[in-house]
This record gives sequence, C-alpha cells and structure tokens, in this order.
Amino acid sequence: MSSTSCVGETWALTSTLSAFSFFNLPATLMVTLPWDAFLASAILLRDNGAAQVGGEWAAAMRYFSGGTNPAYSFYGDNVLAIAEGYEQDIVDLDF
Repeated sequence: MSSTSCVGETWALTSTLSAFSFFNLPATLMVTLPWDAFLASAILLRDNGAAQVGGEWAAAMRYFSGGTNPAYSFYGDNVLAIAEGYEQDIVDLDF
C-alpha cells in the first residue's frame, strides 16, 4: 500500500476523524500529503483488525476488497509474505 492508496472515503470514518481531532488537526487534511495518507491508512487498518493478533491478513483483505472473500486471498497472502520479508530483513540487520 502506498500513501496514495488512501482514498477520500477513509476520512469519513468516525475513528479517523476522532484521531485527527485528538492531534488538533483539521478534518480537511489532504490525502495526497504522505503524512496524512499514512496516518489515515494506519487508522483504517487498525479499525479493520490489524492491531489484533493474527488480524493483519483480514485487515489487508478488507482494505483491498471490503471483506475476506477467499477469491481475493492472493492479496492478503502477498501482503503477509512481504511483511514477513521486512521482518526478516530487520532481524538480519539487528547487530
């Protein structure tokens, strides 16, 4: 997911708007700005279950297709494979 993947509908989420209120940021932030888009994407993924143990796959699927339809499992599987690669890179670099 890139910073430009966060579409305008994300801002309509109550949780997202609440978070921006918490940080004293205007609700009319630009999704084209990387900080705003990444923050909104993180909140969306958290709301979709990514903060729960084992919830990353479901959150990625909901982000991509709105649900956990097995027909689109390739997306969730690929996201987790990439994430595992990043995690291994971090372990390898830890000295």
